[in-house]
Amino acid sequence: MSSFLFGFAAALLLTIGARDQLLVARLSQHLGAGILLAALLAAVFTAGLMALAGDTIAQLLPVAARQMLVAIALLVAAAELFWPTREKRPKEPTRSPFAAFVVLMARQWGDAARFLLFALAAATALPEYVALGGAAGAALALAGGWALGDQLEALPLRGFRLAMGAMVPAGQGEGAVEPARHMLPVGQAGQPDCAARPDALPNEPLAHRTTVGAPSTQKPPTVHSSQAVWPAPSWYLPASQLVQLLAPSTSEYLPTSQSSQPDAAVVLASENVPAMQS
Repeated sequence: MSSFLFGFAAALLLTIGARDQLLVARLSQHLGAGILLAALLAAVFTAGLMALAGDTIAQLLPVAARQMLVAIALLVAAAELFWPTREKRPKEPTRSPFAAFVVLMARQWGDAARFLLFALAAATALPEYVALGGAAGAALALAGGWALGDQLEALPLRGFRLAMGAMVPAGQGEGAVEPARHMLPVGQAGQPDCAARPDALPNEPLAHRTTVGAPSTQKPPTVHSSQAVWPAPSWYLPASQLVQLLAPSTSEYLPTSQSSQPDAAVVLASENVPAMQS
């Protein structure tokens, strides 16, 4: 996000009073919205090309050469800001938006804003964000020049560009070590052993959030059907018992007669007297 903001601020500030903004302001009455559209397309095209060129060339160079490339681009941007703008107002301006687009492309290709976008892309290795920010910043400055028209040249543009030229190379510093690429993550700290920290509970989950609204219709059970009629008496009443009709006969509960023991007088002596012992 910072690359986008740097590109946006650089293109916005360095386009103020530049040759492309002056041309758009001078032709705004003759070409109307056509010159504005041509200027916006040229700003997007040149910002993308310069950011892509800066990142591509920087990746082919070692660290020291890459830093030198960024420094040279900043110095060229500062020199362009110090260079006075002495262009005359066109007496017979073109009526073709395409011709205006070609002229704007030629003026933007080597101006300070595009060289600064080149340096930012080479230093940050984020050409897409630099290009988007640069295109947005340049488009805003060009739209402002188109809206002001002839009133733009009444502003102190020369003093503003001299101040910008003094500030551009002042922010360049030398890095102590090779800067890490933006796509490489920083080093991760090692996780301590669980046995060394018994108080740590790495396996306990965090608290769960409560439900905001009512549960969906998938959770409650479906409606049960009601019983249609009262159950029949045979479902809950026992069947009738049989009634004993007659009393049992005497033979069913009286035992039979027992035989009697014969008289002891008639019992043979051999039945209860033991034999003689030897």
